[in-house]
Amino acid sequence: MQLQSIAELVNPGDKVISITGAGGKTSLMFLLANDLADNGKRVVSTTTTRILPPHRTETGGLVLKIRNANFLKRIKSRLDKAHHVTAAYRNINGLGKLEGLDPIQAQELPDLVAAAHIVIEADGAAMRPLKAPGEHEPVVPPKTNLHIGVMGLDSIGRPLNKKHAFRSELIAELAGVPEGETITPDVLAHLAVADLGAFKGCPEGARKVLVLNKADQPGAEEAALAVMKAAEELPGIQPDMWVVASIKERRFQLLFR
Repeated sequence: MQLQSIAELVNPGDKVISITGAGGKTSLMFLLANDLADNGKRVVSTTTTRILPPHRTETGGLVLKIRNANFLKRIKSRLDKAHHVTAAYRNINGLGKLEGLDPIQAQELPDLVAAAHIVIEADGAAMRPLKAPGEHEPVVPPKTNLHIGVMGLDSIGRPLNKKHAFRSELIAELAGVPEGETITPDVLAHLAVADLGAFKGCPEGARKVLVLNKADQPGAEEAALAVMKAAEELPGIQPDMWVVASIKERRFQLLFR
C-alpha cells in the first residue's frame, strides 16, 4: 500500500519518535517532522547524538540550549510561528556539528513546550548505508513510543567492510558471515531482527517500524521483499511494520507479509 505521507506511520499518541540505523536517518527525521507540521502538529526535531546543522529549508528554526537562558520559551515562540523547530545543546567547535540533548531532556520536551511530537535521531552511522550499534548505542529515550529503524538497500551487493557498513565486524557477527563477504538481503534480515541489531534499546511497548530506504535503486522493491521474507524465518525482534522507501523521492510503501 502506497502512503501519501510518511506522517501516516505516526499515531496520535506517538509523542516520542526515535530513529536509528543508517542510510537516511537525518533526512527522514526532517521529512517526518515537516510532514507532521504540515498536518498542523507542533513538532520538535533533535538528536541524542550529533547531527549536521539543518538547512533553513529543513526546519522552521534552530534553538540551542547553551545560548538561550529561556530555552523552552524560545522553542514555544518558534513553534507558534513555524510548527516545526529543531533543538540541540550546542555547536561543536571544529566539527561543524550540533551536539544533541540528553535522552531524558529530549523525551520530556514535548510536554514542556506544548508539542505533539518530538522526532529524535538517536544514532550515528558516519554516512554509511548500513550499521550495527556499538556497546553504548543507540541513545533511545526510554519513553519512546515509535522506534523507526533505517537500512539502505544500496548496501546490498557491496562488500561487508568498513567502507560500506559502520561497525561491519558487528554486522558480520550478527549475520553469521565473514567480514568482507557480499552483503545480501539475508544479512539485512539478520540485522533487522537480532537483539543487538536494528531495534537494540527499543523500549518495551514501543511500535517498531523498519524502513528499507533507497528504493530508487534498480530491483530495490524485490530486494526489500527478500529481506522481509528472510527475517520472518529468523528468531528475534520482529518489526511491527515494514516500509520500502525512497526518502529522496518521498515515496513510501507498506510491505505486507
